[in-house]
Amino acid sequence: MIFRSAAFVSAAWLFTAGCGEEPKAVQQPEPAVPVVAMVEPASEPNETVIRVDGMACTSCREAVHAAVMALEGVTSCEVSLTGRVAAFTDGDPVDPQFMVDAVNDETEFVASIVE
Repeated sequence: MIFRSAAFVSAAWLFTAGCGEEPKAVQQPEPAVPVVAMVEPASEPNETVIRVDGMACTSCREAVHAAVMALEGVTSCEVSLTGRVAAFTDGDPVDPQFMVDAVNDETEFVASIVE
């Protein structure tokens, strides 16, 4: 197989050579400067907290997390084995009773509204 051209890169210089030509140096262009767009930070997400009793392990926590994340509007959820469950939304907060019902219906744990 015969190569008709070759390129060799060295630092900021590019050396090129065609078939039967002497290599010639060509300086590489400067890299483009990235453009950073200024964006207004999103508003703080709304937080709704409930209490869940009976969780003892990671599987317990994952079951409660899945039940809460299935609720419409929930964008993230934090579940602690101490029983604190927080759901976050970008829009209106989740009704705590919806969270309690979801956990009670979908898991074996007992959820309650934090007063």
